[in-house]
Formats: sequence, C-alpha cells, structure tokens
Amino acid sequence: MSHFSFAGKETAQYVGSQICAQCHQKQVDDWKGSHHELSMKHASEDTVLGDFDNYQLSENGRTTLFYRENDQFWVKMENEKGEFEKYQIKYTFGWEPLQQYMVEFEDGRIQLIPYSWDSREVSNRDRRWFALHPDVKPYDEFYWRNAGQNWNYMCADCHSTNVQKNYNAKENSYNTTWSEINVACESCHGPASKHIEAFSTKPTPNNFGFERNLAQRVVKWISRDGHATLEPNQIQPTDQIRVCAQCHSRRVQLNDSSLTAQHSLLDKYQPSLITDELYYPDGQVFDENYVYGSFLQSKMAAKGVTCTNCHDPHSAKLKLPEPALCNQCHSAEKFNTTKHTFHDVNSEASQCSNCHMPKRTYMQIDERRDHYWHVPKPEINHVSGGTSTCRSCHSDKTELWAAKQLNTWYPDRNSSLADTRIYSDYLLAKDKQSSLDVLIQLIEQEERPEIVTASSLLKLKKYDSPKVLPVMEQAAQSDNELIRMSVAQASSRLPVSQRWPLLKTLLEDEVLAVRSESARALAVDWNTLNSQQREQLKAPLSEYIDIQTFNADRAYARANLGDLYRFQGEVEQSIQQYQKAIEIEPYYESSYVNLADVYRAIDRNDLAISTLQQGLLNQPRSSAIPFSLGLALLRNREINKAALYLKAAAEKSNSNDYYWYVYSRAVESLDVRKSILALDRALKVSNKSVYLDLICELIDKNSLATDQLYAGYNCAQLNQ
Repeated sequence: MSHFSFAGKETAQYVGSQICAQCHQKQVDDWKGSHHELSMKHASEDTVLGDFDNYQLSENGRTTLFYRENDQFWVKMENEKGEFEKYQIKYTFGWEPLQQYMVEFEDGRIQLIPYSWDSREVSNRDRRWFALHPDVKPYDEFYWRNAGQNWNYMCADCHSTNVQKNYNAKENSYNTTWSEINVACESCHGPASKHIEAFSTKPTPNNFGFERNLAQRVVKWISRDGHATLEPNQIQPTDQIRVCAQCHSRRVQLNDSSLTAQHSLLDKYQPSLITDELYYPDGQVFDENYVYGSFLQSKMAAKGVTCTNCHDPHSAKLKLPEPALCNQCHSAEKFNTTKHTFHDVNSEASQCSNCHMPKRTYMQIDERRDHYWHVPKPEINHVSGGTSTCRSCHSDKTELWAAKQLNTWYPDRNSSLADTRIYSDYLLAKDKQSSLDVLIQLIEQEERPEIVTASSLLKLKKYDSPKVLPVMEQAAQSDNELIRMSVAQASSRLPVSQRWPLLKTLLEDEVLAVRSESARALAVDWNTLNSQQREQLKAPLSEYIDIQTFNADRAYARANLGDLYRFQGEVEQSIQQYQKAIEIEPYYESSYVNLADVYRAIDRNDLAISTLQQGLLNQPRSSAIPFSLGLALLRNREINKAALYLKAAAEKSNSNDYYWYVYSRAVESLDVRKSILALDRALKVSNKSVYLDLICELIDKNSLATDQLYAGYNCAQLNQ
C-alpha cells in the first residue's frame, strides 16, 4: 500500500479508486465494466459506442449528422431556431441498453443531446441512433438545451463521485467538480482516507475507518416450522439501503453535504412518495422511481432484506440465476413446483420475476423491473389502470379473467385480499366522504409499510373534514421521518389555528426535510403569526431558504423563494425571484402566474396582463397561464377577450371542471347556450351534481325548458 499523510484533516478525504485497487483488486476488477463504472466517461475511442462515421439520422423531417474530427466526436443538428449547429461530444453517459452523450458549454452547463445509441446485443438487427424525445419542443422542460436535460442538476450527483455542483446564481453558471467521473468505490463507501489511516494503526476501528456501515441487515437467516421462507434471527443496524437510495430513488437534493452514518437520508435528499404521478394506486410502478420507493413497500424490506442479498455490491449483477436466487430464502419444495406456478418448470412463465416483478419500459428500450414484489392482484389492476403480470403474457385477456383463474388455482386466496378490497373501495368511492373514510382505514391499518402510510397521509390534503386532524396528529408522533414529512406536506387544507399546533414540534425535528417542509407549510400564513411564532419559525425557515438557494438553478426553487417573500410582504424581493425564475426557465408556467398575482395585489393589472402574455408566448402548452390571463382581462372588463382565454384554458386542461365553470360564468351574459355547454363539460369531467343544479337554474331563468337541446337534463324531476 502507498503511504499517505492526512495529518490535520478532521474529515475524511477522497483518495480515488486507483488507491483502493492496491488492496482490493478483486473488488475493483468486479466493478470494472459494471453500470456504475461506466455511468459516465470522457468521450474516447474506448468509451464511445455510437456510430460517428458520418452517420446520418433522418427523423421528423430533420437530418442529424454524427461525425469525427481527428480524435473528437461531433454532432451537427438543428438548434431551437431551426438552424444547423455543431457540438463536440465531451462525455458518454451509461452503456447498455443505450448510451447517451453530452456536450459542454462555456457557462459550465453540460447537456444531454436528444439522441441516443441503441447498444443492445440483438441478432438480425443493426444498432441504431434514435431520438429519445422526438416530440419535444423548445418550450418543453425536456428539450435538450433546457433544465430537464441538464447534467449538473439532474444527473451529476448520481453518475459521478463526490460531486460539488457549484452553481453561481449571480452569473447563472456552473463550476461543477467531481473526484472521479463515474460511480467509483467512494460513492458508496464514502471518502477513504480514514480507512487508510485505520490500517496503519491497531486495533482496527469499527467499520474499518469508514463512517458508513454497508453490511447486510440480517446477520443470520433461519428456518422455522410453518414458514416456507427463512426468517431473520438477528438484525443489525446498517446504512446500506440509505446509501443505495441516494441514487436509486426519485428525490430532490437538498444540499452538497456528505451523508454520514449520523444522518438520515432526509438530511440530504427529499424522496418522492407513492404519488399518482409515479405509481398506480396499488403501488405498482408507473414512472421511473429508481427502485427505492418500490422496495420500501415490499415484505422483503420489512423482513430485513437489503440490496446485496440479491445483487453483488461491486458488479451490481444478480448473485445467482433464477430460481436459485430466490431459493436463498424461499423453499424450492413449495415454490419451484407446478403446484405453485401452474406453468411448466423452467419455462419463462415459471420464473419468479415474471410473476412478481412486472416490467416497464423507459427511454423507449430500457426495461426495468418493479421491486415491490407484488403478489398478483388483478382485482386492483382492474380499477387502478395498471396491468397485472398475468396480462403481461395473456394480453388478450382481462384482469377479471386473471382474477378468476387465480381463484381457481388458489381457493383460499380471498382470505389474503382484504387490502385489495380496501384499495378498490377507495378507488370506486362515489363521493368524497366515503373515499375519506376508506383512506383513513388504509392509514390506520397496522403493519403497513411506512412509505405507504406516508403516501396515504399525503392524500388527506384533498379533504376538508374534521376527521383529518386527529389522524394527522397521531402521525406527527411517528418514529418514521417519511410519515412526519408527509404530515407537513399534507397540512395545507388545515386552518393555521390547527396547523400551527400540529407542526410546531416538527419545526425542531431531528431531520432536515421534516423541519424545512414544516416551515414551508407554516410560512404560508406568515402575516397571521405572532412575533413568538415567527421567531420559532426563523431557524427552520432559514434552512428552507438554504435548500431553495442550493437549487436556485431551477425555476421551481426561485418561485418557492418568490412565494415565501410574497407571504412575508417583501414585494420587491418576491418580484425579483419570479423574474429570475422566468429568465432561467422561460417555459416554467408557475412563475408567470405567481408574478401576475403579485402585480394584481399591488394594483398593477397592466403588468399582470403583460406578464401573462409573455408567458403564453414562452409556454403555449399551459392552461394555467391563459386562465390567469382571462381573469386579469375580466378585471379590466374586457369580457369578450377574457372569454377566449378562459375557453382556451379549459380546453387545454380539459379535465379541470373549475376552468369550465369560470368560463361558463364569463360568457353567461354573452351567450347563455355557451354557458350551459361549458357547465355540461364541467359536469361530465367531474360528475359533481352542483353543475347540474346550475344548468337547470340557467334553463329556468332563461325560459329554455321547452328547448329540445336541454331535455336530457331532467330539470323538472330535479325541481321536484
């Protein structure tokens, strides 16, 4: 081993994987060629997989050229103005099943180009270039020059080691640095200088000089009578899941700090919960979640399984093929038989993962498995919109067919479907009150995964009911930080007189994300808080501001600061933040809407209108901007113009019944028939009886009862 001196260094320093290899050559050899080792590289003859030999890709009327200049790799493609521009490829990103490529700009931005190389080994097919997002426009977040494809914010923290983003908010530029360009040893183990020091002295300290313990959680698995799977006999604390979750989760990064053993994951990241945007209602994955959110829902996580029970920690490959991998814990006698699978042994259909880990395809060709390990419950899929694993093969059948077949194979199956029935009841509830009652049942169910309870709590913010507060008060005392964080996030519907007592203790929570989310929830009512409450809010609110400042390269963070200053009556600071949000992401609609609200509050409706008009040019897909513009024009009594924008907003949103309602009211004095049609759209998208009442009121007021156009509303029966 080489000799190093870190004398005087209180914190551990990064040393690099080459130093690790001097003692851990086998582990480094396993790591080489892995997805982690190939997560990012400098573009070179050895790392670039794509065809840059004057390859022309013609797609959607555009031609893109991939070529070389000496030993450099270049792409020539249209910019946002439709003009051809050439860019040097500086970095590769990933390896298989696709490889992406990045260019670097003078302001330090590193951006992913919109084309990827299909690197799969598939017989009888040429490898190819393809457009990842062929339909995006320059005003879309995921247009290649925009924030959604920015490496510094979106990708760097997970694809390189010891990343410091170093965003300069004043210059809107980056000086991002890393210790190693890819995911190397110290990404997982942490900086290794103390480890090296530890082995130069005796005795060796705990964790070998590392601050993180990456051991498996279960020390010993044992067989117990009556159990078809091994049970944990001894469980030890470990940081393994938390360390993997730094990258294998959907989350917002809160700071650049080092995540040590003393910290919660939520001291550096704010993980996404099981939301409708990312998951089906039963927890089955929909959008990319990078595994963590699915894994926390599983029975395996509850038992103490960790990532390295299945995956080699250095190659990241599965330790064993199926079914041997699953037979580490699951009895082959019971599960590797046709009595369990009802499919031929060793067939594709009998593979454990094909029934319990449904696949979804991302980035057009990247298949990933759900790590919830569901027991197939097609009854839920029937009402949630998800697809059961049964129908992954039997696509010509229905979910109810699959449920019937499973009931035939497993006659006692219904005894384990209580959860299914509750979920189905919640999804099929005919009114808010009944859905709330079922939701509370879900939250109060014992032995549910904490992330599921936290996610169910988040849904409470839709309900205005006295039943909500007691449930949230109980949850606020939870030992689980995800649950406490969700209480803060779900509290927005509560009046501040209830919200303050609920969250005040969470302002001093041991976990950063809980404190900052609680501060955010209470700052909304800043002008109603007394001086003592404001003082108590000061420290966690400062942390919240630090988080937004760290993420000030994104418009949402700037807009968050704009909101905060608006709540505090700091009008000029609020305006500046919204304007900066518009400058760095002109396609982010909320900045325009919120800035217009500030202008309205200070009686500058003219500036509100011009701001929203600018927003409509920069983000033509928005429904919120034309809606706000319509309201601003109504304030100017420009009813005809307002109606045009309100109708456009309703049509773009389509499912927003409130937009249709406001449009109806705006045009009532101009054309009552249009007003009724708008209310009819509101009724159809929401099924709220109040809209039928309003339709009948208009029919009655305008003596239209005899008009055959309106005969289907049964207003006479309603009036009885």
